[in-house]
Amino acid sequence: MAAISVSWPRLVDIIGKDAATALCKKYGGVDVFVPKKAHFGELPKLIGESAMQDLSACFGGEYIMLPNEVNKPKPVKSAIIERLEKGHSPREVAMEYKVTLAWVRRLNAQLSKRKKQRPVRLPLG
Repeated sequence: MAAISVSWPRLVDIIGKDAATALCKKYGGVDVFVPKKAHFGELPKLIGESAMQDLSACFGGEYIMLPNEVNKPKPVKSAIIERLEKGHSPREVAMEYKVTLAWVRRLNAQLSKRKKQRPVRLPLG
């Protein structure tokens, strides 16, 4: 099931700036499941009961792709690639560096493609 992308202005309209900031600070750039019942899970504790009810009313039972955290430091592409090469999951890396999961997945796919294209060196002799 594909996640529904939610823009920053729309998120703020639905749950307010404070709740949107808290939500995107933790999950910006990745997808989050929004339960139909607003009192389930970690999200109500993070954004508050009222905001959670509004979010569930709009997206209950769906995955939403959240916008990146506002005013975050610029990510370092080489550091992200290094984490991926060490075997960290794209979701983990996206959350750590506050970038989109889609971008990290593209970087990871490029890494995998490069690894497959490298010629194998056979010993002479």
